[in-house]
Amino acid sequence: RSTTFYIQGTAASGTVTYTAISTGLGSATRTATLAPSGIVIYNSIGSSSLTAHVGTNTDVIVQTGILTAGGFIPQALAGGSALTVPVNSSSPSVVTIPNVTIQPGSDRGTVTLSLNSVGSAVVTLANPSPTGFSYPGSTTVAVTVN
Repeated sequence: RSTTFYIQGTAASGTVTYTAISTGLGSATRTATLAPSGIVIYNSIGSSSLTAHVGTNTDVIVQTGILTAGGFIPQALAGGSALTVPVNSSSPSVVTIPNVTIQPGSDRGTVTLSLNSVGSAVVTLANPSPTGFSYPGSTTVAVTVN
């Protein structure tokens, strides 16, 4: 038998030992390595730019993960509370976007851009980043609306 449980670290480095105990199954002790958490944004095909037509809608993805020396590794948000990520458009008359909510147990939230008029805009993860998270390299999506 198995069950899902989450451990949420509050430090960006080091190790922590935890013990899981289950009635009838016993206990197990393990060590987890802590790493900094980050958030990235990209379009539905994994790119940092997109072109679309006025009056249509298109999605972008905001994803949580671990920041490593080699880059970004997707990781689900710990159970408990949803995470709201603020997102801005450099030109709201061209592109509007609501904030993104990532649900516990998921590593991403998908949000729809409203393409209002011809032009270009940059959709950006807004500062400050949510507590406990930082923004590595992929913090913008350039949008061209035809």
